[in-house]
Amino acid sequence: MKASKEAEDDLEDEMLDADSGSGELDEGDARDDPPFLRPRGVTDRDWRVHEVLDEMLRELDKKFRAIWA
Repeated sequence: MKASKEAEDDLEDEMLDADSGSGELDEGDARDDPPFLRPRGVTDRDWRVHEVLDEMLRELDKKFRAIWA
């Protein structure tokens, strides 16, 4: 529970730091994001789910942009 709470607190801090207040993404932002670092307290299984979903979203974004470009 302690590790989970620390990871949640770290994530909230990162989100506050990353929020620029504009609410809009530049076109290059979605594709050039640095990799999300694994927070403390995340199990291997949960992290693998995150990696799979992240890859799927990147592939979907790539195909979506190809369709509408």
